[in-house]
Amino acid sequence: MSSPRWGARKGSSTERRPAVARIGADGETGAVSDPQEVKCAMESVTALVRAAVAAYEDVKSFEATVRVRAERATVEAHVRAMKPDCLTIAYRTYEDPFATFDQEVTGSAEFSPEELVGIELISDGRQTWVIDRVGEIALRKRGWVVYEPLPGLRALGELGFMPTLVRDFLMRDEGETVVAGRPARGVGLKPKTGHRSLLLREVAFPMRKASVAFDNETLFPLRITASPSDASPLIYWLGPSASITVEYEGVRLNQVSEERFSYEPQEGIRVFREEILTGEELMTRLPFEIGLAALLDAGGYRLYGGRGLLTSADSGDRAYAKLVLTRRAGEEETAGERVVTLRIGNYLSRNMSRRRAFLAENGEGVELHGLDGRIVDRGARVKERLSGGVNRALVEIGWERDGIYGFMAGEGIESEDLRVLVATLLGAADESGLTEAE
Repeated sequence: MSSPRWGARKGSSTERRPAVARIGADGETGAVSDPQEVKCAMESVTALVRAAVAAYEDVKSFEATVRVRAERATVEAHVRAMKPDCLTIAYRTYEDPFATFDQEVTGSAEFSPEELVGIELISDGRQTWVIDRVGEIALRKRGWVVYEPLPGLRALGELGFMPTLVRDFLMRDEGETVVAGRPARGVGLKPKTGHRSLLLREVAFPMRKASVAFDNETLFPLRITASPSDASPLIYWLGPSASITVEYEGVRLNQVSEERFSYEPQEGIRVFREEILTGEELMTRLPFEIGLAALLDAGGYRLYGGRGLLTSADSGDRAYAKLVLTRRAGEEETAGERVVTLRIGNYLSRNMSRRRAFLAENGEGVELHGLDGRIVDRGARVKERLSGGVNRALVEIGWERDGIYGFMAGEGIESEDLRVLVATLLGAADESGLTEAE
């Protein structure tokens, strides 16, 4: 008894509501033995998917509860989406062990899983508002921003694969199923190729196989299950046998208004806005002085991309900045590039607050140009948990003076060298005044 074959036939029926009864099934496994039954099954599943694709073309917006599961990572959120790029997300649960580990290694995450619960995102594709109603803060970011647990993979409300399903995948019938109380039909998918060149863009398929369960009535994809390919970076995060599941519950189609994707801060909400600026522009916009020029001159560092990230309050009195500095290591030093990340501001972002707490709990005292600071060797803290250890130094120093908080993290730079850079920054700022601008 053979398994159902992968395949899709051109010219099969495109009727919008095909029969969803399993065709050619033989027992629980869905196996078919007769060649004609194989052909009918292939044509039937292709007709189903074509109808689902056509139905999705008529979906201008949808609203649903979405759950994403992958190993120990679990996210649940209420999502509203409108084509082409409008999206709102209200996080309800967010469990991500990778983010917990990252907090130990680099602390780079803008928000921790605990902080994301209760946060709402509102995006119209051109800008995204990150709204913390409990903290009464709204942060505007340029472009389309979503926080997800799987690196490089969009899952929350993401159905952009639908229009090209028939062209991109081989298919097979997986029979009837139920998703969140809704009868559905399962279809197994296998990429026809792992990579496609389209002259002006490259298309790669990060999954070696997948399965989609389509609602029997609306043909909406209620559940998507996928297994990463060997070439996908997700293999290193999830393991070779892991799978990713995305489920939709309480789906409402074409009932979301455009007003849902715009946001006007109410009175009492503190508003911050992000901007990417040149080093010179950033220095003029900060409400305090820092010795960036001296820091760049120290050891031949340069501002990565010539730009930094400024986040400032509409009130103009509070701001914080993130600057990444790089320098190529000399021949006598360990090969590779030194990377220094400076976060500094007279307002503590969520990330900076976590860094401050981490240094207070895990760091040691260090003298910085007459100032008491804290230093922690992040690499040493996690080397026993990583296979082969950490082959580059990961050190961070934090300090506070006159209401201005600074955090300098170094990769590929030793503790003493990083301390000298911080002292250089503070010393140069002394000459111009590391205080809030008049």
